[in-house]
Amino acid sequence: MGRRSMVRTAVAVCLLTVSASSVSGCLWRRARTNIADLHQRIGKVETGRTTTDELISILGSPPNNVFAIEGGRTVYLYTFGDSKTEGFNLILIEITKSNIGTDSAIFIADQSGVISEMFVSNNSQDLPWEFWAFGD
Repeated sequence: MGRRSMVRTAVAVCLLTVSASSVSGCLWRRARTNIADLHQRIGKVETGRTTTDELISILGSPPNNVFAIEGGRTVYLYTFGDSKTEGFNLILIEITKSNIGTDSAIFIADQSGVISEMFVSNNSQDLPWEFWAFGD
């Protein structure tokens, strides 16, 4: 192998290394569905006291669904969640893992429009970042 061939090989390796490092890296993504701080806002809702108009004002948006149930009561349903993605990409290969938690908040209003019951899930609270894309 001549000197000229060795120089070409060294230049090619350097260019390949620079190219690979410029199109590779780690990535972190976070996505929130609907209201980001809904758990904190729900803390301001008081059963037996908060009206449906106040509920919508406190939560900052209308519910995803509203439907009537027996006894003249009304259900207000909110869905929300959080997603965190950790990954690594190298040229044509991308390895990622997403951790997704979704929640529902159900508010039942009596005939006079006062929240009488509420149920809130906590699947998206403190959702961890997952760093390993394979297995659990």
